[in-house]
Amino acid sequence: MAVAKKIGILDDSATIRAAFQLTFAGEDLGVEPRLFSSTEELLRSGEKLELLYIDSKLGSQDGYQACSQVRGAPAYANLPVVILYGPAETFDAGRAAAAGAAGGVQKPWDSEEMIARAQAFLSGSAPAMRPAAAVPAAPEPAAVPAAPVPPPQRPAPPPAAAPPARPLPPGAPLPPPPVGTPRIQTQIAIPGRPGAGGSPFPPIQATKPLTPVAPPGRPAAPAPPPAAAMPVRPAPAAAPVRPVPPGPPPAPPAHPAPSPVAAPPAPPAKAAVVPVDLERKLTAEVPGLSPEQLQAVVRVVSREIIEQVAWEVVPDLAETIIREQIQALLKE
Repeated sequence: MAVAKKIGILDDSATIRAAFQLTFAGEDLGVEPRLFSSTEELLRSGEKLELLYIDSKLGSQDGYQACSQVRGAPAYANLPVVILYGPAETFDAGRAAAAGAAGGVQKPWDSEEMIARAQAFLSGSAPAMRPAAAVPAAPEPAAVPAAPVPPPQRPAPPPAAAPPARPLPPGAPLPPPPVGTPRIQTQIAIPGRPGAGGSPFPPIQATKPLTPVAPPGRPAAPAPPPAAAMPVRPAPAAAPVRPVPPGPPPAPPAHPAPSPVAAPPAPPAKAAVVPVDLERKLTAEVPGLSPEQLQAVVRVVSREIIEQVAWEVVPDLAETIIREQIQALLKE
């Protein structure tokens, strides 16, 4: 009967150790599994092993360091070691070869494939791992020659100053301005002067005739009408003054009362003088009126003067009559 070969596993996970034991539990395989949870436990045991599986993560120590430590022991210097790595890890073949590992197997493994790989390692038919070839270092880039520095340029000489202008003798004409000098407009347009381009004031336009309104006090003097704007129409006749009806005859007084002082006669209106002065004033203020237009303006203005005189005289006469009636009533 052949002696079973001992194969061990170094893993800190109890689940992985149990799965490894179940994989190699058959007697027909001719192997005997050995389980270790740490590197110290393996080295203390002194077990003579034919093959060893080491997990890539052993707490604070990874599997590559544990492989170097185990193979550093004289009893395990020629022991084949296989690295077990997880599905989220990448097998580092360079570190494995440097640590003396024979290869790597990914977890979780297939039982038949795991047994076949183990028998290949035990029989010596599995290819040994070679250290990864060193990647040649990239050649250093050639130094770029520095650009030549141009020689310093001499500063340009400052422009020559223009010679000072010579003073002109008295009475000499001014020299013409240099070419390209812009002209400045010095002509100023004065309204009302010839050549000014017309007056800036708007022309006088005809308006509606103004109807004089007599205020309760003295009316203001009418403004002169614009030239050729007032229509010609006959002046209305002055309204006659309505006579005031006399009051009842007073009773004969016991003593004859002195006759009341008659009101002074109203001064005659200067109707004859006003048109003449008005014609002169209108001719001076508004030149260019025809004789018909001048007569129409005089008639309108004369009416305003008559109404002004009536306002000044009629109230005095009415006040005199009212006083006489009051005195008669008091005597009764």
